Amino acid sequence: MPAVAGETTVSAEKSILHAQLQSKIESAYSDTVAKDTVIGTDPEAGTKIHPSRVVTIIVSRGIEQVEVPDVVGKKSEDAQNALTEGRLSPEIAEEYSEDVPAGEVITQKPAAGNHINHDSTVTITVSKGRQPIEIRDYTGSSGEVASGELRALGFAVDVKGTFSDTVPEGEVISQKPASGTGYKGDTITLTVSKGPELVEVPSVFGKQKDNAVKELEKAGFKIKVEVDALWGEVFGTVRAQSPAAGEKVKKGSTITINVV
Repeated sequence: MPAVAGETTVSAEKSILHAQLQSKIESAYSDTVAKDTVIGTDPEAGTKIHPSRVVTIIVSRGIEQVEVPDVVGKKSEDAQNALTEGRLSPEIAEEYSEDVPAGEVITQKPAAGNHINHDSTVTITVSKGRQPIEIRDYTGSSGEVASGELRALGFAVDVKGTFSDTVPEGEVISQKPASGTGYKGDTITLTVSKGPELVEVPSVFGKQKDNAVKELEKAGFKIKVEVDALWGEVFGTVRAQSPAAGEKVKKGSTITINVV
């Protein structure tokens, strides 16, 4: 038997014919021999055979191609098994996903349906679940800045205003939650100072002292009574007040009334 491995089909047939032998062609996949090149013969080269025996020339079909299965949406383990069973090598990448549950395949490369060399690598990207976002405490910071930064991170922000005698207007009094981690779409509640509550001073001019005191106390004020130095409290009537009626001052402020 002549050695024809590595030759073209035509060349191999001529060599077999020259050895006064008949031949037939069969094909087989090969990972090492290029397509349309002779892999070998049956019987093998160097074998002594009877002239009546037909020699099989085995020609390479190239590397066997397999179809890539669709594993998107599968659990990572199931996807890897499907690829391995399909004679492919899975490679795992991971990334966060807001939509795909942890452990499921987000994408694959090459895509399903492609025909590639068997044992080729198929990269599957597996979800790590939603990406956690660190929550910073904005207490004492500008409410506007806090809202902007939180929204930029993907949080929903609920701003509630409340009066405060100690926290300047526009600053964050409290935050819920104030620490830890959250996810896009979670709501962060900010309580922002509206500054001290201001109350309009009612007019008590000309009213009797007791009635004036009750009215001012009802409005949330403290009262300081000054008696006229000359007349004393003869009439018990308010003839002046400070701050003046109509002014807006902090709730709990002291209103001075002058009684005559």
